[in-house]
Amino acid sequence: FGDGQGTVVHLGERECSVQRNHQKLIEEAPSSILTPEQRAEMGALAARGAASINYRNAGTMEFLMDADGRFYFMEMNTRIQVEHPVTEEVTGLDLVKEQLRVAAGEPMSFSQQDVTWTGHAIECRINAEDPAFDFRPAAGRLNEFSLAAGPGVRVDTYCRPGGYVPPYYDSLLAKLCVWAPDRARAVARMARALDESVVTGVPTTLPLLREIAREPVFGSGKYTTSYLTEQADAAERRGQPAQRLLVRQVDGDPAGGAHVFLKVGHQGDQADAVERGRIPEQAGLFGGLFQNRLAQLASEQGETTEHERQGVGAVEVHRNKGSVPRSGSTNSGAPPSAGT
Repeated sequence: FGDGQGTVVHLGERECSVQRNHQKLIEEAPSSILTPEQRAEMGALAARGAASINYRNAGTMEFLMDADGRFYFMEMNTRIQVEHPVTEEVTGLDLVKEQLRVAAGEPMSFSQQDVTWTGHAIECRINAEDPAFDFRPAAGRLNEFSLAAGPGVRVDTYCRPGGYVPPYYDSLLAKLCVWAPDRARAVARMARALDESVVTGVPTTLPLLREIAREPVFGSGKYTTSYLTEQADAAERRGQPAQRLLVRQVDGDPAGGAHVFLKVGHQGDQADAVERGRIPEQAGLFGGLFQNRLAQLASEQGETTEHERQGVGAVEVHRNKGSVPRSGSTNSGAPPSAGT
């Protein structure tokens, strides 16, 4: 943060490696992998870089860290970011208020010596997206919208029950942020808060976030930008799902409430359809992501699966990075990006 009058401070780091399609799903502060020495070095470099251009505003410098602990500058976002609540929670600073102060020509109200970090904060992005469709954005009417509350829980949102999610903007519905004295308690609070949150009417990332909150690798804090892909691979090695599954939305249900899951066998196998919930129990951990990977494998092997069902129509596996389009629509995905 800089005020353009000679004062530049760093506010610590945020860990942003849980990503899909180059977009962050979960952010936390502090990072579990940085040593105190790395944290001080990275912060000093960021502050020095901002000071060299007499920077005035909140800003985030992004770095990528390799397996040997070396980190590399990627880019600077010259604005406040979606995940700024985690920084506010661990520093106790109101960054938006400080932005207004600096924009009015006033000096910053704090110096580097005033910045301290307390506890651990985690933010989950609740998006109107369907993980079983390669995180395809959704639009529609919200039937229920009730997010968790209580000590250490913060919610930033524009949504309400009965509100409409338009198709024209970012799919973010709410930011659910928790704080606790340490990471273990913050993860536990995050899991509880996600369990207590209810959003219906459009598909959301809530089910996947609940799975991540209880997944051991995430719990350890030792994850990378390949985390979601690695979990899908692990599910495959464990034999989950027992049947190879693809998913598509039932035609005529724009709110995404009903789905048909199609078993995809090797070439020549007979496929059949089973109506189930959004992600069936046999899909196992990260089932929707695994389904997308199966679709990609099937297309690479030249497999095409079709099944006619009254009121449903045909479903095909296409060469578009694992997505399964609805009739008359297309959808493409991309692997998670590298970024911290």
